[in-house]
Amino acid sequence: MIIKTYASGFNLTVGPAGVSKGEFVLICKALDTAFGNGNEFRPEPIGNGFIIWSNWPGKEDSEYKCMRLFPRGGGRDNWPWISDNVMEEWDNNDEILIPAGKYYTFLKSFHSAPKWLRSELAKIKSCLEKTKKIRVGPLPAQKRLNFVEK
Repeated sequence: MIIKTYASGFNLTVGPAGVSKGEFVLICKALDTAFGNGNEFRPEPIGNGFIIWSNWPGKEDSEYKCMRLFPRGGGRDNWPWISDNVMEEWDNNDEILIPAGKYYTFLKSFHSAPKWLRSELAKIKSCLEKTKKIRVGPLPAQKRLNFVEK
């Protein structure tokens, strides 16, 4: 039996000023600090990207864990091309990455990566809301985060 996550996450609202590329780098760095212990978060280099949990203790190369971002009500994916140097390139960049609006997240963990936990989402929520530009809705129940493959 394999337990993974392939489920809706939380909704979020981005305020009128939007979130810049530089602010998103700060969010990723805040997540690195909040999780500590060698955990690393980066902008995910894919359409409708958002956050990829790029490293954690004991991570194998094939393991994959991410949170994607989608506009509520549909709409185009406006996630930019991301290079390997994204954290340096976006640092102190005022260009708006995530415009004002309502969004929902989708959680994935594949290839033996640990399933998403509600406690992890609570830490992410806290880091997002510290920007004062993002308001996060209620967290999903843990049982909704478990996808069992037999």
